[in-house]
Formats: sequence, C-alpha cells, structure tokens
Amino acid sequence: MSFIKKSKTIIPVLLLIITTVFYYIPSLVYFPNRADFDNYFINLITPILLYVAIAGLVIWLTLSLLPKPILKYITAVLMALALLLWLQGGGFAVSYGLLDGSIFDFSRFSQRGKHELWVLSVAIILALIFQKFVNKQLPFILLLISIGQIVLVTYNVITEPNDKELAKEIDLEFYNYSPKKNVILIILDTFGADYFKAIRELNPKITDDYKGFVNYTDAISNYPATKGSLPSLLTGKMIPEDKKYRYFLQNEIIKTGLPTMFENKGYLVSVVSVYRWFKSFYKKRYIYHPPVDLDVLKQFSGYKLLDLALFRVSPHVLKPYIYKDGSWLLSGSLASQTELPNMLPEKGETMLRIMTKKATLGDDTKRFKIIHVSFPHPQLIFDKDCRRVSLEGDSKDLMIQQSSCALKRLTEILDKFKDLGIYDSSLIAVVSDHGSRIVTDKKIHGFPSYFEMESSRILFMIKGINQHAPFSDIDTPVSLINLYDMFMDERKHNKSIDYLEDNNRLFFSFRNQDNSGTGYLPDSPLFKVSKNAESPKSWKLMRIVTHDCPAEKIPMTVKITKDGREKYCAKFGFATPRTNGTGAWTESNDVRMIFKLDLSNKVSLDTLSFSVKFKPFINVRKKQLDVEWYVNNQLIHSQQLNNKETTQTILKAPIELIKSKELTELQVKFSGLASPKNLGINSDSRKLGLFISSIEVE
Repeated sequence: MSFIKKSKTIIPVLLLIITTVFYYIPSLVYFPNRADFDNYFINLITPILLYVAIAGLVIWLTLSLLPKPILKYITAVLMALALLLWLQGGGFAVSYGLLDGSIFDFSRFSQRGKHELWVLSVAIILALIFQKFVNKQLPFILLLISIGQIVLVTYNVITEPNDKELAKEIDLEFYNYSPKKNVILIILDTFGADYFKAIRELNPKITDDYKGFVNYTDAISNYPATKGSLPSLLTGKMIPEDKKYRYFLQNEIIKTGLPTMFENKGYLVSVVSVYRWFKSFYKKRYIYHPPVDLDVLKQFSGYKLLDLALFRVSPHVLKPYIYKDGSWLLSGSLASQTELPNMLPEKGETMLRIMTKKATLGDDTKRFKIIHVSFPHPQLIFDKDCRRVSLEGDSKDLMIQQSSCALKRLTEILDKFKDLGIYDSSLIAVVSDHGSRIVTDKKIHGFPSYFEMESSRILFMIKGINQHAPFSDIDTPVSLINLYDMFMDERKHNKSIDYLEDNNRLFFSFRNQDNSGTGYLPDSPLFKVSKNAESPKSWKLMRIVTHDCPAEKIPMTVKITKDGREKYCAKFGFATPRTNGTGAWTESNDVRMIFKLDLSNKVSLDTLSFSVKFKPFINVRKKQLDVEWYVNNQLIHSQQLNNKETTQTILKAPIELIKSKELTELQVKFSGLASPKNLGINSDSRKLGLFISSIEVE
C-alpha cells in the first residue's frame, strides 16, 4: 500500500478528529457563551490549533509507516471513533448540571456512561469486522463533514461582532481613596447570615475590630441569585414584573443606578464586580477579572475553552478526569503554574487581596466604590486560614471554613483603611447579594425552588462615618433594596446606621437560568417575608408570576417534555424532564403546576376534572407513599399508594374554585419522601415521589 493510498485513508479521519475536537466543538461552546471569554474565538483557538496541527502531522507520518494489514484495522477503528466524537459533541451532548453551585453531579449519569461504553464497544467491533467497507466508504463522508464544519465555523469567525475589549488598562483610580470622604460597598457573594452567625459562635472575638458597624441579623436579599439581587440593590426597587430584564438594565439602572447617581453628586466612581451586565450600563471604570498578565489570561481562556470542548465530546467515564473537581484538566494546570485564579472563589479571594495591597490615598475628591467579589461563593476550596483544601467533606462545614477565609480577607482590607486613615471618614457597607444555597433538607421548603428560606438571610452590616461604638446586632427586618435610600441620603452618612427597616419586603424566588437575560425573569413565586425570615411562618406566598402564558381551552392534554412547557404556565418541584419520551419525576415535598384555563366553551360545567397519569416511586425498600392533591389551595383528594405500576388519579374540582382565580394551581404534597441514595439503591439524591407523564383537563 503506497504512501499516497495510505494518506487517502488517514487524512480524512485525522482531519475530522482535529476539526471536531479543536475547532467545531469549541465553537459550539464559545459562541453561545462568548461574553464569558476575554478574547475573540480565533485568537483563543489559533495557538492550540498550531500545536494540534503539528501533533496531527506526526501521527499521520507515523501511521503511514505501519504495514497495511495493521493500518487497515487502525484506520477503521479511528473512523468509528471520529464519528462518535462528532455525534457526541454535536447531537448528543448533555448538560450535567451543577450541585450546590459548585460541582457537577456525575452520579445521575452513571447509566448513560454504561450505555456509552456499550455503544463504543459495538462500534469498535463492527469497525473491525467490516474494516474493508469502512475504509472504502467512509473517508469521503468524513472529508465532507470536516469541510462542512470548517466552513460553518469560519463563517461564524468572520462575522463575529467586533465588541471585545482586548486591551484592559487598569486605571490606578480603582485603588485610590479620598482622605475626606468615601462611600464603599463591599459585596461578598453568597455569604449567608447563618454562616456569619456560626463563625461568630466559634470565635466571638472576630468582630472586635469592626467598630462602628451595625449588623442586621434579619436581612434578606430580594432574589436568590445575583442577576436579580444586584440590579435591585443598585436601584432600590424590585425589577418590574412587566419589564424585560435587559430593558430594566439598560433603561433603569443606567439612569438611576448607584454608580450614575454618585457620579452626578460629584464622586469619582469605580466598580469591581463579577456581574457581567455592568458593562452594559456602566463602562467608565469597571473591571471583572483580577488584573493579570493579558497574554497569560488569553492562554488560560483558550485552555478553558478546550477543556469545555473536551468535556463535551468525551464519554462519561472521562468527564470527571477532565473536570478535576472544578479545576479542569488544562486550564487548572496553567493556573497552578502561573498562580492565575481559576475558580470563582479563587478570583474573589485574589481580587480582595489585590484591592487591599494596592489601596492608596488619592486627592480630596469624594469616592464611591463597589467591590463585588465571588467569595465565599462555592466551589468550596479554602479553609479558615485561606489555604487550599480538598473539595471533599461536609458542605456546611466547608462553607463555614470558606466564609471564615472571606472574613479574614475582609478584616485585612478594613485594617488597610485604618492604616490609610480613611476608616473613620468612610461609610462602609458589607453585604451579600444572596444567601448560601447549601441545600440540606426539603421537608419544609420543597416549594418553590432549591433556595431554602433559611439560607435567604444574608450578611448585612454597615458603618456610618465617624462611628466608633462596639460592633452590635439588631434584629430589625431589612432587605437589600433598603441600601439605596440610605446611600442617597447623605445627611445620615454621619450617623449610626441603625434606623433601617423594611416591613414590606419581598422575595422573588426564581430558579436561575443562563438564557433568561434577554426576556423576563423566569416564572416564579413571589413571597412577602415578615419579621424573622428564618422561620417558615414568616413567608407568605402572594402569587405566581408568569409571562407569555395564553389561556388554553379545555379539554386539553398537558405533557411535560424536555423542549419546554406545553399547555401550562409554570411548574415547580419537578426534576429535569427525560430526554426521551415525556414526563418528569417530582423531587420535593411540595410540587405545583400552574395553568391559565379558558372556560368559555364549558359554561355549564359544575366541576373540572384533572386526570393525572403517573408512576409512584415504590419498591421493596419504599413500600408506601402518602399523597395529597390540591386545586387552588383546596384539598381535593388524599391517597395512599403502595403499588409501583403506572396508575391514574382523577381529581374533580368545583368550577367556582377555578373561576375564582385568574390562574389555576394544581398542587401535590407528599409525606415521607426518600431518595434512592437514602434507601441504598443508587447514588441518586433526589427525593422522588411520582413520575408524572400526562395531565388531562376536561
């Protein structure tokens, strides 16, 4: 077999592997998430492609030297693998999700991993058996696929918008403070009040140096995630339900947000924040990353892009190795060699140290500064002395450790303010943008989301100018939006900030979604929270907020699919729907589905029927399940299930109960739920109740 004939077989398969793994799949990761990368796609991928091209050349020449009897089997197997890589990365990629905002939940996909190994084994066996056919028929097809994806990606590269900030000159004003007056807002992302309390119980003297500060022990955020809580903090109001998210950012915050308002008052303003949307409404002096060498940062971003692409195309058994407990295979290695922060808490901890080290006195002009760092945000990697530790261990204990490290860094920056002589002349607020979201028990708080009510309480302490009283606690109810008016009323900056109170505080408990930035915030329950937010009794459900939900005529059949809602407005307490077929498991003690019903053609009805088809989570270790069915908060039916077979329950609700409200709510409550993990069946930690496949309304 001549060199040229061998190359006709080798080149197409190597070209498909290289273009798929190092060009096509990275583009699938990059372009939907281009805001998360600090450079253009072609700039990130070119250095990698150069190394890969050299490696591909070496492999091509090496394979060409092999004798024909061996080569024909190797190329057949490589072609099968190349096609599997292409299919896995493009058509069959699956999101592994995040657990507690920190680590991938690999356990739920163990069965998928077994299926992948089975498919891989069969593909290799078939390739070996039919190597003659494979070597003859596939090279041209692989070549066409390679050329097609090269053309597609290159087109996207050429048409990529020219909006990246490739050069970042770090203005020294970020580190300047006024000897006369400063207003400083420090946001420690995900610092829950319960963890602050736990740390103080372990070390009561930790607040001795926080003279002048008043700590509000009953403070909450108004949203469970940064994308909601920070805009409301900056404007002093909830995001209007009838306004799209981007509209609010670009039309409300740009006009009335704290940076603009303080600038109008004559302050020099600078913002450090991990919140990417800042660049859409405040571009004058804003940085996101810790200032590091730009060439190293570009290399790191390129490696991270390749990590994500490799994760996407790899079989399940290799994904944990590529992920490496959150440090990633390639980008983590670069970070360890260059001390470049990789994970969110690393970036936050680094930024706090930089802002402390470089803080200095400027001229007398008043300053307003926001220092928002992703710390002690999970992933959980620091102990109380800020040493890197393993991710293994109890999540609550690790969060206390990492929060202790955050307090250590906070104390250092406050001590630096004292050294500069600006501690007394500064109004300083130290808050979190939302709670810690470490899930422990859903027995009480299964509805409406994984964000537990106890963990909605946040770190919230403020020191007025020239205040020297010992650190003190106050249990007056407040929320993040109370900061705005306090900041704007400069007459009260010189007082003890112990007068804040919010007896009408709201909590919009949406489940965060990456793709919800251009539309409305996700459909969610809106709560009113009275005094003592830690108690479930203080939470009162006001309504379910939904958007773009047309009224559906009955009879109708509701199906829960992976592709989105069908015939219903919103659902809560369900697991992610199955990828094949319809239906989803309930995974909390309180499950709800919201409908908007058009009864115009059913005016003579006395009752409305909901026929629910489901399969209960019943097995040899879980022999009974108690279920209560409600419609619009009225108990319709109770049942005790002890058969694992698919069944159907018909609920008959009075028609007047349906007509009394604009939206109709079907609610399922469980008692005694258990997870497969608790029962020793497998590693699935979800508290499963019913697998609901359809609901017929008539």
